Amino acid sequence: MMSGIDLQMLAAANDGLLTGENVAVTGVCIDSRKAVSGDVFVALTGSQLDGHQYLANAAKQGAVAAIVEKIQDVPLPQIVVTNSLYALGVIAKVNREAYKGKVVAITGSSGKTSCKNMLAAILEQVGTVCATHGNFNNEIGLPLTVQRLNESHDYAVLEMGAAKSGDISYLVGIGQPHISAITNINEAHIGGFGSIKNTANTKAEIYKDLPAEGWAIINRDDTFASDWRESLSVQAAKGQLIECALTDSYANVYASDITQNIDGLNFNVNIRLTNTTSTLPIKMDFLGIHNVRNALMAAAMAKALDVSDANIIKGLAVVAPEKGRLCRIAGHNHLQLLDDSYNANPQSMYAAIDVLVSFSSQEKKSIAVLGDMAELGDDAAAMHFNVGQYAALAGVDCVYVIGEFAAQTLAGFNQHDENENENKKLSSALLAQTFSSQDALITQLLSSECESSVVLVKGSRSAAMDCVVSALDVSAESIHLANTGSK
Repeated sequence: MMSGIDLQMLAAANDGLLTGENVAVTGVCIDSRKAVSGDVFVALTGSQLDGHQYLANAAKQGAVAAIVEKIQDVPLPQIVVTNSLYALGVIAKVNREAYKGKVVAITGSSGKTSCKNMLAAILEQVGTVCATHGNFNNEIGLPLTVQRLNESHDYAVLEMGAAKSGDISYLVGIGQPHISAITNINEAHIGGFGSIKNTANTKAEIYKDLPAEGWAIINRDDTFASDWRESLSVQAAKGQLIECALTDSYANVYASDITQNIDGLNFNVNIRLTNTTSTLPIKMDFLGIHNVRNALMAAAMAKALDVSDANIIKGLAVVAPEKGRLCRIAGHNHLQLLDDSYNANPQSMYAAIDVLVSFSSQEKKSIAVLGDMAELGDDAAAMHFNVGQYAALAGVDCVYVIGEFAAQTLAGFNQHDENENENKKLSSALLAQTFSSQDALITQLLSSECESSVVLVKGSRSAAMDCVVSALDVSAESIHLANTGSK
């Protein structure tokens, strides 16, 4: 947290009542177990836990004050507010307004975490960076990130997530970015948005209220690119709009000479801006052509911050994918695992399936292990069917499915064209299976039928497909022993 912030300042910003001594605040926490000296503990209320019950523990750990919705009988200075969650955002906003460095914000339906990590790695070549940890990108996580900003940070890289209309607007009000980008728009969380158009409108809120010196980065390949371009005429007139595209040479930043192998991606980033024309040779430890686009967006944001080509190349060379985001893992039974278990939506499923097929061969069978995709609304069944169909058309040898929509995914995989190769039809019929439990699924993957295969594991967080990965990972301390009697 920035220096000079105290309880009276936070109480005034929240229209709250301070009881007790005014003291300086150096941090914010919402978990009493993680409180340290100088923290203000924000007592959030939820469906299962009430933070007001943990004030004493927060004080014991070193918290100097608490934000509460009703005063507690604990000898600790307290600021009483109407809504502690909203107060958390206000505290972060106070800290942001005291911060003098550059702030970048990234949103999108998918790819935002990878893009954020790529940009952070680039900026770390030239300064100190405060970046979103993991996926701390919502109305709780983003304020916790922003409150970490202090005088030592040259840059802030903020990931902004949304599950419903208005979410991004709220987060932008806290983060107040100088540079904003949208990776893409797709059906992720469409159950909360209601339509893909509402998704796009919500994400586009990240471009609102940019300062005079602000830059906007857009994905030229996206369906909604023209809408964003039209709304960003002020930035375009100033030369502060950068368009990225995978291979479209009309874009300001685009890729060429893309190659992919088991060791990662190689490609050129071509940059054409008002005062800059260059070609950057990039080597990255990432899989999937979609990550080329994430790198292009990161490079564009770096150029808006005047980062040199050499530092962009170095930053992209050292960044690595986060666990569960299309990582390569050695598995038991000589399996080559592609761990993409962190989350899923239809577009990310298609991208991961493409990577799976690219690494399979006559010697190595491709197996897609797919759990449910969550928050897809009324069209969920159709979207799962489409994923299964995409896997079949892409040439996946085998699909193992589990979850509420397993039957729909399997039905899509098994719907073949009448003229399709008979051997492929037979193979699919034999190898496409649904499983009622992860134990049964893991047992099958450890069988001789699957030995030495390339295996993609993917699903939404609620599907807990990371448990399947952990059971198969050779680096784990012990192998998960499934019940061999059930399949």
